[in-house]
Amino acid sequence: MRTRHFNELLIAVILVISTAPLYAQDQQQNVDKLKVDTRNAVGVIGADKRKTRIYRQILDLRERQQEDQENNKNQNNKKKDKNRDCRCHKARPVGLRSK
Repeated sequence: MRTRHFNELLIAVILVISTAPLYAQDQQQNVDKLKVDTRNAVGVIGADKRKTRIYRQILDLRERQQEDQENNKNQNNKKKDKNRDCRCHKARPVGLRSK
């Protein structure tokens, strides 16, 4: 009985030892897959950050362009007003011109 128990224990130990490398190999594949998944996730996040930064730059450029257009429009309006005042000033009779 003692020998039979010892043999069963020996068989169990051999099975555990023989399956350990298979389990370790499976774990290694899981670790490799996890590394690949992590790299992919980081790549996606990095791409999203880059897209967000580019989108913000586009918005900033669009805002600056609108401001420049508005400034140019205001400057053109001032020039037109100034030219109109000069024409009106020249068109008045000599006696009515203000000094």
